Amino acid sequence: MSVGDSCGEVTPVPLFQILALFHVSLGQQLNLFWLHKVGVSAALLSTLSGVLSVDDIWGEEWHILRVSLQSTAPFLHILALASVTALSWFVAGYVIGRERSNLQGTVMLLYFILVFLVYLAPLMFTCPCIMDRHRLKARPAVIGRRGAPMLAPENTLMSFSRALQQGTSSVEADVSISVDGVPFLMRDHTLRRTTDVSQIFPDRQFSEASFFNWTEIRSLNAGQWFLKSDPYWTVQALTARDRSKISNQTVCSLVEMLRLVARSNSSALINIRKPPSGHPRYQNWFMDTLWAVQKSGISQKRVRTNVLER
Repeated sequence: MSVGDSCGEVTPVPLFQILALFHVSLGQQLNLFWLHKVGVSAALLSTLSGVLSVDDIWGEEWHILRVSLQSTAPFLHILALASVTALSWFVAGYVIGRERSNLQGTVMLLYFILVFLVYLAPLMFTCPCIMDRHRLKARPAVIGRRGAPMLAPENTLMSFSRALQQGTSSVEADVSISVDGVPFLMRDHTLRRTTDVSQIFPDRQFSEASFFNWTEIRSLNAGQWFLKSDPYWTVQALTARDRSKISNQTVCSLVEMLRLVARSNSSALINIRKPPSGHPRYQNWFMDTLWAVQKSGISQKRVRTNVLER
């Protein structure tokens, strides 16, 4: 029987190789077309060259292969079970379709040994995802960036409170300086995205956030936008009490956030955005920030600062 007759000259090489293996296992002769011979040779050469290239580029990373195999072991085991099940058809065809001989018994014995090993394979490997809790290393530090922005509006007191309740080891906040020298938490250059400034101060909605005084900033609502835009699709999971609390959130000052962190015996990373050159506190922004840290009562060792250039 000609494999070329049954497959045609456009048969993909991998499919052809599988069919060829089936024919060989049944003891049938293969009559290969020249195109198939070229395809098989090209597939083997490309595979060999690919392995050599990977070894040349990432030769020192082969140890990751073992970890990858361990991580995917359950899926590989299912694939192995499916493979030995499919192989049973060829083994049965080989044993039944031939005259009785010692070779048939050997094939059957080898097949059952293979099945036995496949079923016992889970006992012979360990998965790095499943470990004894007493052997686990120290828990990595978890930082609440802008608090817990999936549970409450970012950079609000409620957001940082939720982050600390979730067991974060530290929180991170973005700090700007108002025109009257009050450090407050705001990520954007303007107040438009996370407050109702477009309704309260429509003529100044595109103004730099740091050019508002603290009284004006404090008068803005910093929670309604979260309920309306639902940035992380989590609003539906919130309780009515949480939604009510969110709707009344205001812009948080640095002092308020640090006091919360101090009560939780945690630490904070603050990213300070320097005011523009025409800002009234351009020369004093660092002292304003230092004053806020001291006023909060938190230990300076638990506060790390990072200056953001404009």
